[in-house]
This record gives sequence, structure tokens and C-alpha cells, in this order.
Amino acid sequence: MAIGNSVTVTGNITQDPQLAHSAGGTPYLRFSIAWNLKRGDEQVPNYFDVTAFNSMAVNASKSLAKGQRVTVSGRLEQSSWVTEDGTKRSPVKILADSIGADLRWATADVTKQGAKPSEDPTPDPDEHREVEADF
Repeated sequence: MAIGNSVTVTGNITQDPQLAHSAGGTPYLRFSIAWNLKRGDEQVPNYFDVTAFNSMAVNASKSLAKGQRVTVSGRLEQSSWVTEDGTKRSPVKILADSIGADLRWATADVTKQGAKPSEDPTPDPDEHREVEADF
């Protein structure tokens, strides 16, 4: 497991999550979450892109939908590039270690899957560069 930063963010899913597979067959799920930061009387929206891998990606794709409130824990990763028009982009993404329903305003039914955590380790982010690079 990679050693480094850690973050936990709670927010609403902005669009239905999309399950896909890497060239090597690893399932991954992408979605964005948003929350409002209150500054005086103003609400300022903040967004994070989230990527989950392996069985967590498959399970989350069956469980999550646009508008749901979730809590995501994971590691921050930032990439940088320059677009064709010369604009520099440096998004910060969360590589999810855990995704859970926020039960403050909702309920959830939980069904345990058969895989043991030791059979589905959290991937080293360097193993999945091809997946993350096309964000």
C-alpha cells in the first residue's frame, strides 16, 4: 500500500458513476462529488473527481447514483498538463480507499460480497497510470 496523504470528503454525486475496465482488465469507477463551502452569505461549490478500483468499483457502480450523498476516503493525486489552447490544467483527484453512504438523510441496505479484503488489495496508484491519465 502506498504511504502518503489521506483525505475524507463528504458530498453529493454530480452524475451517475461510470464503470469501465483498464486495458489489463482492472475494473474502475469514476464519479465526481460536490459540496458547498459557505463564505458569509455565499455558497461556493467545490468538486472532486473520484476513482475506485477492483471490487469496490463494481460494488459502488451497483449502489451509487447521481444526487446521492457519500463519504469518500482515499489519497489525493494531482496531475498537470497543458491543453491545446495553452491552458494549464492541474486537477486534484481522490483515489478511493473507502466509499460509504452518508446516512444523515438516508438509509442503506448492505449486502456483503464474497471476496475477502486480502483477495482485493487497494492498488498501488502507479499500477493504474493508464486509467488515470485519460481523465
